[in-house]
Amino acid sequence: MEILVEHGRGRGTGVYQRFLSIYTCEKNGLKWTHKIQLSGWHDFDAWAKEYIIERDESGKVVIRLEALRSE
Repeated sequence: MEILVEHGRGRGTGVYQRFLSIYTCEKNGLKWTHKIQLSGWHDFDAWAKEYIIERDESGKVVIRLEALRSE
């Protein structure tokens, strides 16, 4: 069993960074396994990603990352 937590840091529209952390449930509590950055800055360009949780053909849960596109 895993737990997904979306969280962020910073204040204001231009500097707020979003993350998705994945924890596994173990006998002695939660164990952090992954941290994925969903928004931020790269080469002076703002970028953002969204995630979609779905199941593949075998029934396994998959997290798909996609770039957010501005209109």
